[in-house]
Amino acid sequence: IRMGYNRKAAEGFSVNSYVVLSNENVDTYRGGNFNYLSDLTWRVGVDGVYTLSPDVSFTFGISVMWAEYSEGTYRMEDETNISYRPHVGMNYRFSEKLMGNINYEYTFYDADREDGDYTRHVISTGLTYTF
Repeated sequence: IRMGYNRKAAEGFSVNSYVVLSNENVDTYRGGNFNYLSDLTWRVGVDGVYTLSPDVSFTFGISVMWAEYSEGTYRMEDETNISYRPHVGMNYRFSEKLMGNINYEYTFYDADREDGDYTRHVISTGLTYTF
């Protein structure tokens, strides 16, 4: 099930939001014959774009994912894991055909199982040439 809402909030500023409920097959296999048969997952997020000028725009947002692992084989206990992912970025148009971007993303993953928590910082950049 997926629902989304997009809105132009003001001149040069747009926001989109979404809610997704799914039964995924992500991280359900834990080695040997140990696995979870269900991974009910909620994904909720808000993203925005602010256009400062025809050449410069900024992106930002946050998403939260809540995964409930259940029906584990060999008496595996149910677990719930939550991840938070705020992000920001900037796009710059160098010319009509060349655009660059830089983005920063932070992830915090809170796991029920021991030593499963982690944080991650990702800085990415790119160029797009249209011809």
